Amino acid sequence: MKITNNLLSITTILLILVGCASSLISRYDSETHQNLAYLKPGIETVYTMYQTNNINSRILYTINQRFKYILAYERSKGDPNSQTVKQIEIIQKMFKRHAKERSSQGIWSIKQANIKLKNILTAIDIAIDTELSKNK
Repeated sequence: MKITNNLLSITTILLILVGCASSLISRYDSETHQNLAYLKPGIETVYTMYQTNNINSRILYTINQRFKYILAYERSKGDPNSQTVKQIEIIQKMFKRHAKERSSQGIWSIKQANIKLKNILTAIDIAIDTELSKNK
């Protein structure tokens, strides 16, 4: 009887520990992957727009709202997901910095826009690759 109780206690403790440990593992999330992938065309549109005199504030608002949504979603997943949050924050800061530069400098040349676009898309691709490398 005592052995059965001890075995049951040990089994219960092990199950609890395994459950806690598995909740700390950051896992692949297809919604995160999709959110980042869907962000790219909007950003490409903005950087093309920066080469013209016409700035569509609705497009900028939409992209900024998308960043807020993505960050809120990622933060809601908790601490094991903090690296993904940091990467997205870096991308968002880059986007805001580019918007500020465009606002102060005026129309971007094609070359300037393409360099900045390549940099931000590379940052997004790194975040996507990080997500893809998580446990599936």
